[in-house]
Amino acid sequence: STEAKAAIPGDRQSLAFKSFVMEMVLHSCESDGHSKEICEILKQSDTAVNYLSQVAIVDALWLLNMEVTEENLAKGLVSFAKLLRNTKLIPSWLMHERLARDMLHKLGIADEVILLKKERRVRTRASFQQIKFNLFREESEGWAKLIQQALSYTSTHEPHRLSPKHFLGRLYSLMGYFDLDPNRVLDILLEAFESQLWSTDNLDHGICKDMCEVLSKFKPGALQAFIGFKLQFYHKESKEHPHFAQRHSSKKNSQPKTPHSLLRLIAVLVLYKQISLEQVWAYMCPSDDDMLASRKEFVKDKMERAQKVRLVTLSADVEKDYRGTQQDFGKNNQKVEFLYQALVLGDWETAKKILTRLKPIMVASDDRISRKLCDFVAKTIEKQYEIHCSLHRLLKDSNKPKDSPVSKDEDSKMEVDQSCGKDEKSIHSANNKSLEMPESLEDLPKIIWQILQHLSVFLHRDTILFSKLCRIFRCVIEKRKRNSQSERGGNGFTVAQAIGGRGHKSILSGELEKCIEEVLLPAFSLLPSNPALATEVWNMFTALPYWERYQLYGFWLNHGYELSPEMVMQKALSIVHVGEFKRKCSNSNTKDFGKYLIKVAFSNPMIVFEEIVQHVAKFENLVKSTLESFRYMHPMSLDCMIYLLLLQFSKEETRINGLNPASWYKNLTHFCGLFFRKYPETELASLMQYVINRLKEDEERLDENCMDMDILKELMSCMAGIDVDEELGEEQLKGQSGGPVLQSETATFRQFKNKKKGTKKMLDCLLKNHFLLPLLILISQCKTHLVFNSKLSDLTQISELVDRTQSILMQLGEFVQTYIPKRQDYAKHLPSLYDLVKKYHLDPADAFFIARPVLDIKHIQSPPEHKAVIENASPNEDMQTPKESKPLTPEDELKKKELAAKQKLLNAQKSKNAKVGARTSPGKALVATSKLLLPEDTWNQISPEFYTIFWKLSLYDLDVPEALYKSRIEKLRGEIDKIEGSEKDDGKRKREKDKIHARIEELKEELRVQQKNHANVLSNLRKQKGDWLRNVKRKDETGACFIQHCILPRCWLTPSDALYCAKFLDVILELSTPHFSVVHFLDTFIKTIPSSISSCTKNEASRLGRLLSKLLKSICSWKDSEKQYRAKCATKAGFVMDFFSDDAEKVTYHEYCKVVVKWMKYLYRTFCVALASSTVTHKMNTLKIMGRIVDSFPRTTDHGQQLTIMLKAIYQKEEKKEIPTALGTRSKRMYDMLKGREKTWKDTEYVPPKQTSKKIRDSAKKRKTINIGGGAPKKIAAEDQPRKAKSTGQKTKENVSKEERGSKRRRPADNDTKQNERKVLRGRASKSPSTREQDEGDMRTGRTTARPVRKRGQETNGDENIPSRKRVRDNREEAPTRRRGNNSGRRGSSGRS
Repeated sequence: STEAKAAIPGDRQSLAFKSFVMEMVLHSCESDGHSKEICEILKQSDTAVNYLSQVAIVDALWLLNMEVTEENLAKGLVSFAKLLRNTKLIPSWLMHERLARDMLHKLGIADEVILLKKERRVRTRASFQQIKFNLFREESEGWAKLIQQALSYTSTHEPHRLSPKHFLGRLYSLMGYFDLDPNRVLDILLEAFESQLWSTDNLDHGICKDMCEVLSKFKPGALQAFIGFKLQFYHKESKEHPHFAQRHSSKKNSQPKTPHSLLRLIAVLVLYKQISLEQVWAYMCPSDDDMLASRKEFVKDKMERAQKVRLVTLSADVEKDYRGTQQDFGKNNQKVEFLYQALVLGDWETAKKILTRLKPIMVASDDRISRKLCDFVAKTIEKQYEIHCSLHRLLKDSNKPKDSPVSKDEDSKMEVDQSCGKDEKSIHSANNKSLEMPESLEDLPKIIWQILQHLSVFLHRDTILFSKLCRIFRCVIEKRKRNSQSERGGNGFTVAQAIGGRGHKSILSGELEKCIEEVLLPAFSLLPSNPALATEVWNMFTALPYWERYQLYGFWLNHGYELSPEMVMQKALSIVHVGEFKRKCSNSNTKDFGKYLIKVAFSNPMIVFEEIVQHVAKFENLVKSTLESFRYMHPMSLDCMIYLLLLQFSKEETRINGLNPASWYKNLTHFCGLFFRKYPETELASLMQYVINRLKEDEERLDENCMDMDILKELMSCMAGIDVDEELGEEQLKGQSGGPVLQSETATFRQFKNKKKGTKKMLDCLLKNHFLLPLLILISQCKTHLVFNSKLSDLTQISELVDRTQSILMQLGEFVQTYIPKRQDYAKHLPSLYDLVKKYHLDPADAFFIARPVLDIKHIQSPPEHKAVIENASPNEDMQTPKESKPLTPEDELKKKELAAKQKLLNAQKSKNAKVGARTSPGKALVATSKLLLPEDTWNQISPEFYTIFWKLSLYDLDVPEALYKSRIEKLRGEIDKIEGSEKDDGKRKREKDKIHARIEELKEELRVQQKNHANVLSNLRKQKGDWLRNVKRKDETGACFIQHCILPRCWLTPSDALYCAKFLDVILELSTPHFSVVHFLDTFIKTIPSSISSCTKNEASRLGRLLSKLLKSICSWKDSEKQYRAKCATKAGFVMDFFSDDAEKVTYHEYCKVVVKWMKYLYRTFCVALASSTVTHKMNTLKIMGRIVDSFPRTTDHGQQLTIMLKAIYQKEEKKEIPTALGTRSKRMYDMLKGREKTWKDTEYVPPKQTSKKIRDSAKKRKTINIGGGAPKKIAAEDQPRKAKSTGQKTKENVSKEERGSKRRRPADNDTKQNERKVLRGRASKSPSTREQDEGDMRTGRTTARPVRKRGQETNGDENIPSRKRVRDNREEAPTRRRGNNSGRRGSSGRS
């Protein structure tokens, strides 16, 4: 009760009070006790005497009586009402007035039947009884005067028009004097106002305001009723209105059309708030549901026609018919017409409500509505457009500094000009309901989006506004771009951002993105071919980074063509046009169909190029013809092509088909490379970023993602002519040792036109976007992943992927190192050599390859602890000015200048020599860095200086292809002679001759520079050679370590690097490098071939074969000519027997020949074992190596015949298979090659010279000491020397038969010995499986543990790799005259060789 008293407020009409009364009455119905307590409270308060409180209680009773359905509550409600009546809290007359008949009957106040009869009589009297007026007097004078006053007032202009107050006075006088009906007076005033609105297009807002003030004096409900009656009149059919049928006799059954003036009148009344939109909307026709149903039928019809359009042959008329017209909203659509009138008046608030209500119906498809919305947008952007984009503004500011602000006077003058140019029909009228104007560029997208979201695709009807929006949006984008750059503090960009993602704040966000995605681009698709508008759109897009452009392209492709049925039809028609292009385009008519295609691609590039990309992916032969047809394409269309290529690449389809790329992927990558070669100005950064993103994904997907590097390979190959070809000829491979000009002359794949622009474009993309280092690192890491962590089970497939990855890495490095303008520019993008190996986990071989051109730059070569300052440069003497005690004479000054000039010249020469020396000599910092790259124990076997100089030099430094330079120059001179004899005009011949002459001069200059560099390199190497291996502790292990960490890793990089390894060994031999045994190295290298065959890839085997071929040619040339051996080898330090001593005895010619025979037999056994292997990879690698060394091996008939027998068995077995295999093809080719060289084979590899019996006895007494591999000297008895032959070296039949019989008897023991030796060579003897796997993995990356080598005085302990005298005796060569049972055939050489 206390709460009830406190809840009664002072304002009885408040909502809280009414709610309280309703709850109170409902509470009283629950029990009689509650009703009595409530009555007592009401008696005590002053509420009972208040009429409004009584009315509220009675209204609550009435409402509950209508809503309560439960019987208990209904009874309680009646009892509570009786209690209120009995206590006289509510008078009976008030209940009689407000309660329903059944309630009054229950309360006993009145009889329900009697009340019903009275109600009927009252309603009949009110509805059907007419009150008589003096109609004659009204028509003759009163109504005439009223009409005259109304028309005069509405047609009089403001200076002479009465004020609303005076006009109302006259109306009151007429109505009072002539007793006029106010409702009819209101009707006449509305008709007069309507006639004024109908008679003129220019709206006078003054009269509108005055008339609305006059109309406001009438009843509010009367105005709504009259408007509704007028609107409903035009709903009905003409047969119900005979007077309308008489006026429109030809259309008796048609619906009458609502006059525009009536809807404009309603728009004015809504604008000035005389009535609300909700009050008149219900009276308008058709209903929202009918309009929605009509829209659905229209959309359905469009969709069906879009499906059928692919089945017909298009012509101009057929296409126009299929496009159809705009949606028909009906001739008497009052809602659409009312919306148009509201837009004409500039009432954006009302128009916005209607547009939002009718958004599913898309009323902007009406031509008048869309054009008015375009006017709204044009007026909204007008001020900002004139400031930032208009032509006269640009011309005015052309003489001012770019950063000068616009003066206030000019701004005010601009606003005055804008206001003076307003039309009275302008949408921004003198009312407060028009759209607000943007104060800055940042506010503009948010404001105009309110209009553009309703205008949608129908912006295409105003091309001028379309171009203005493109320009103003470009200004908005550029401003946001400047702001974002200032927030980031410049254009700084790190490698981590390139690898890990961009991380930039989006320039497109909010309303600007919606305006472009949902309005501009779809509207552009509906425009006819218009290059000017395409250029405006592209100028706007160029201000955006590619990832935001592609975001817009994605919405355009996936959602833009679903915004309206017009877009669906446009897509269908575009597909039909592209289909015709695909059917008819060929290499002979690309020009004509290119022009045909561009008409469609201007406005709908996404649809056109999506079809073309899918078509090119299927058919390889259409690549060139399709590219030729793009010659007329707009840059924006080409940019869309790149997006669609990336979209096709990113599809989850398999990229690997066995050992080769899938056909669709191969076609697209080739198309991509040719596309950028022909159109290099297209955005390239997106493709590079795509490759980076694919390579940095999870390792589980990296096996397949590594195929995406083919995109990079095709780009470099097609745009710059850089390719890594394993099957280079000798001339091409020799040309790789020259300069860039010679390389381009000898490499046929680089000789194409117009590569300069593509090369520059690709180089700028790699450097400016910081893609270079991420690509180098990721490709190298991908190669390591394939070797150690690949999930693929097929070793052949892994081998193929490793080769592909390696070639692309070399291709990228060669491209950058060839075309980069300055080495400093390249160095800026690289970290230090130490970071490449330790931080980014690159293999040292790859790291040196990447950093080799800039190894002499400080931050590249310096280790972590020496990055500050490496060398302290002493000041030049010419910079030091001596102190003068007295002024100098003119003669002294002249002498001083001469001395200064000489000193300056001398310093310049020193600086130049220092630069050359820095390239060829490893600096202290680089050597210190190299020490950190390998295990510390490695430097006991090889010095860091020797290791560094090997990796620092290149083939260009060690070899000068002088003969190749001269041959190319002669060839070019021959071309000049051909040009002189041709029939071309003089001008053209002169240009071609000048071009060739310039090429010849370039070759000459390049040869001169390389010769000078080569001389400097050799000079520096001669100075440094004594320090390379002087302090090495374990010199007997130097060869194995050198092979492990230098020769094999570099040999496996490229064919030119394999040639470099051979050339480096030649230089080492030529320089007579102390403490480096060439024979020991060759012996160790040949014994690593079995493990290399089983662990390398196909291309690596080919490169190893190139190196082995060069070595075998040198080995055989020294063996075949004793004179050549004595000239090149006998006096060199590399052929000492003991490389621990500088004065040791050299290996003799005959001893060298015996070692060569052993090597040849070892190679023969190695190849036989590999060819008999069950692993295809081993066989293929062996065939690769044999194909490279076929000129030098085999050399004997026995070896050659046995190898041909094995090859024949292999290819005959492969021929039985249904599908030809690469193994069968290559083995057959190798078989033919060996058969072709059968005539060059010898019966024996080496025949020892004749010796007299006296010499034999002398040799028996005098022991010879031979120690080629270091360690303890071994004595060889005289009987170990070979017996002299009976004849001049030819075998007799008897001797041959004895030899064969002896070999047959010894075969089991020899086979066991050879088998053990193979196990030792492969590192499998006395090793566990895990150890063998570790050794194989280490050898794969060039990080194997050096084989144990016997030191001085140390026994072999069963080490098979260092054969003892007994081991050598068992493996002795069978001499032709050897007798069974004697020791005359034992070899006299010992040691590691």
